[in-house]
Amino acid sequence: MAKYLLDTHIFIWVTCEADKLPKRCAEILSDDTHTIYLSMATIWEMQIKNQLGKLPLNQRLNVIIDDVIKNNLYHILPITENHILNLQTLEFHHRPL
Repeated sequence: MAKYLLDTHIFIWVTCEADKLPKRCAEILSDDTHTIYLSMATIWEMQIKNQLGKLPLNQRLNVIIDDVIKNNLYHILPITENHILNLQTLEFHHRPL
């Protein structure tokens, strides 16, 4: 059993543009012996991009996420206070969404 953390772009392809998903990724995601994680940061990034008009979605993001949770597709990883405060230990890297 392996554990995977979905990149934002892969999650976008999974939920909105399945034809762009590489075959190997589809195989990994469909293998129920793997544990798949989705970061709250991905959800946050997608919401911001959607509101900026940079990420058109075929349905509201809350509907997409509710479906993920309801169907137990992925484990949602929270962002905690500790995660945020530990950013001070990392080199600052600015990359706009």
